[in-house]
Amino acid sequence: MKISVAVSKGTGKMECEDNVLVGDNIINDTTGEYDFSEPTVICVADGVGGNKGGRAASEFLLRAVASENLFNLDEIEIKNSLVKINARLIEYAADIKGKENMAATLTGFIADNSRVVWFHSGNTRLYILQGCYLKQITADQTTYQRLMNFGNSAAAETCNKNEINGCFGGGDERYLLQLKTGVLELCGGSCFLMTSDGVHEYVDIDTLEDILNQDESDIDIAARMIEKASENGSTDDKSVVIVRC
Repeated sequence: MKISVAVSKGTGKMECEDNVLVGDNIINDTTGEYDFSEPTVICVADGVGGNKGGRAASEFLLRAVASENLFNLDEIEIKNSLVKINARLIEYAADIKGKENMAATLTGFIADNSRVVWFHSGNTRLYILQGCYLKQITADQTTYQRLMNFGNSAAAETCNKNEINGCFGGGDERYLLQLKTGVLELCGGSCFLMTSDGVHEYVDIDTLEDILNQDESDIDIAARMIEKASENGSTDDKSVVIVRC
């Protein structure tokens, strides 16, 4: 399994609130390439910008996930472990004055030789490349997506498109009620893409697909996706993870 990661701090920001977990490695505002033969956990966490302590929340969350033995668990067991991690994050934040509501979104998966078990809360995303076409696996837990699901496109176009209604932390366990999990069977040559909203809110799926299919190294492809998001006006933190199994 080959994993390429690029994380970039947003324009004018003091710190990068995006963090990526690969195995037990946490990547922040840098790039990295990894090669694993054993089962591995891979996640993107994005600190919620409207709540103070976003970086602390995303880093705490990933360290907690890395410390758990989530391998060989089914979907329900993994979900239960994540709920417990969420309770620990809320307890941790409660003791930090001014950051009691720190929160982070999380998208990740556990990959072994035959399957991927994915989990998701918020608006970070997981895609799979099927042939030459990208398919989005996760659904954004945002006000915009909820309005679109109800067919209210007019209201969706005028709402705050970055307003989330699902995350870890936030000072209240109810924000994790929408936690989703799923299982994908692996086949030879499987390719996955994970992004934070600083990328996919500014680069549409067709453009991501075109970049991913270029004859370049994955680390260069990840850098190009981040560069394209910046060209299109993104000043947010940006994360791209490419996984080939």
